[in-house]
Amino acid sequence: MSNWAKGYSTSRVRVGEAFGDWLISRTAAQVLATLISTTVAVVALDFTTYQPRLSLSALYILPISIACWSLRPRQAVAFTVVVALLSALRYPLFHPDPEVWQAINNHLGRLFSFGLNAAVLMALRRSHDRYAFLARHDMMTGFLNKGAIVDEISNLRRRPDARKGSILVSYIDLDGFKAINDSHGHAEGDAVLKAFSEELAKTFSEPYLLGRVGGDEFIIACSVPDEASTDDIAHAMHHRLSLILAHAPHPLSCSMGVTVVSGRDRRPVEAWIADADQEMYRAKHAGKNSYCLTFGRSSETPVGSERQAPEQDMFPALARAS
Repeated sequence: MSNWAKGYSTSRVRVGEAFGDWLISRTAAQVLATLISTTVAVVALDFTTYQPRLSLSALYILPISIACWSLRPRQAVAFTVVVALLSALRYPLFHPDPEVWQAINNHLGRLFSFGLNAAVLMALRRSHDRYAFLARHDMMTGFLNKGAIVDEISNLRRRPDARKGSILVSYIDLDGFKAINDSHGHAEGDAVLKAFSEELAKTFSEPYLLGRVGGDEFIIACSVPDEASTDDIAHAMHHRLSLILAHAPHPLSCSMGVTVVSGRDRRPVEAWIADADQEMYRAKHAGKNSYCLTFGRSSETPVGSERQAPEQDMFPALARAS
């Protein structure tokens, strides 16, 4: 293949990717408007330019592709059937064809091509969604990976409530996890992490953002109305984590670093995470099983957190993992 042909092929792929991303970013109303206008235009062109030896069935691929990429599978299938019926109406209603068998053959050919196109597009969309999820999520826990958590915190800072208040970013490291891997093997360590993540997701559901940035290190982020309440929030977060870890099958605690920044802080999100990471190491050096809190770049003193037994079993999954 010549360099020109390769470049042309690559350009077409990029155009297709850009159009697909554009559709994904549209609202449901915008997708519906695009779908209706495209379908009406194609049907009108097909019905008004009928020639016995001219087929415009390829034009229907555009609205069908939009539907299969943007709608749910059942909706896409229903839309494809409706389009196939519409395309079949041009023969008996507008241009009666004396060659009945030829008309039937044309209908069947269109129906097959429409169905094949719909099946391929829906399969591509499933693959796209799967790989998009894997690109942004940790495979073991299902939490956001480091790149994705940075993106989501960046999106959080653009929200009106965050811009008026503050954003809390906590960096968590499990104390004693390395000993589990060393003594019981990585399979047991993975089981502990999975079970911990399950309970973490239950305890810190929306509006919290959860991310795993490596090994036994996690990030929790959320917007807070003002800095005055952040110490209480940080203490409550560490207490909840301690309650979860109290039922781990192996001795575990957590060191947590917390940074609280204004929603108008223009530093990169990576700098916020680095601040929280630094505070986490300060908590470790202060004796572990504690948290350290900083407002922006000014550091506060370590705050200890006593490990208390929970009133009920908040970690059944970890108990089963042992």
